[in-house]
Amino acid sequence: MKKHSAGLYQFVVLLLPICSAVAQGTFQNLNFESAQVAGYSPGASIPISAGLPGWAAGVTGTNKTATIIYDYISLGAGFISICDTGASTFYLTFTPIEGKFSVDLFSQGLASPFSTSISQTGLVPSGTMSLQAKMDVQGPTPVVMLGGQVINMIPLASFPTYTLYGGDVSAFSGQTATLSFTEPPPTQSSPGSLLLDSIVFSPQPIPEPGVLGF
Repeated sequence: MKKHSAGLYQFVVLLLPICSAVAQGTFQNLNFESAQVAGYSPGASIPISAGLPGWAAGVTGTNKTATIIYDYISLGAGFISICDTGASTFYLTFTPIEGKFSVDLFSQGLASPFSTSISQTGLVPSGTMSLQAKMDVQGPTPVVMLGGQVINMIPLASFPTYTLYGGDVSAFSGQTATLSFTEPPPTQSSPGSLLLDSIVFSPQPIPEPGVLGF
């Protein structure tokens, strides 16, 4: 991904304090910091109510799933993991994007393709112009939907371990809608991975592409 101009980074620096102060309607746990993992060992299956409070989770072919995996990185399977700094698989280690926890959606391709998704329904705050999220995408482009519509998430700024994305959701301001993030199946043998954190409903509109230098 190409580097962005200094003006873009100034835009992001000014934007983030505003976003953090905005109420998030009735949506819950958008930064995944509500995870309750005490007593679970890395690699253990845990109830979604403990690992991802407020969210529903699903793997295609199995409908909704009642469990997710704690602190484990996939090398070739479709599952959902809530991870902190203890996550590892063989030679791979994990660092959350922000705070103590991030969620990772792993998808599987080839002979047994699986996609993974998380979703929840809530009231979009009045005055919302954009949906923003910090993501590290390794594989297919994730599908973000609100109210049954695909949201075009564009990169606003790139950082060493993630990219800040944003999409226009002004049409849903003040409405109750379902928000979902899905990682589709990859075409290669290695799994797709969407590392996700810090989802925000923001009053800041998404700038025109020319402003970002695209």
